[in-house]
Amino acid sequence: MVTEIQFSETDDPIDNPMSESDLLQSAFCMQNKYTLVTHNIRHFVHIEYLSLEDWV
Repeated sequence: MVTEIQFSETDDPIDNPMSESDLLQSAFCMQNKYTLVTHNIRHFVHIEYLSLEDWV
């Protein structure tokens, strides 16, 4: 179960806050060991251990 999302050390959540929907999507994918498919990679690249794929 995902209890917290780890952000990379170079990212500052205060300067780049995540939207609630991005947070929920990433947590769901991490919880179920899914790959998140999105064209907005920059929204998620700072989350460690999240598998990302850009199919565009």
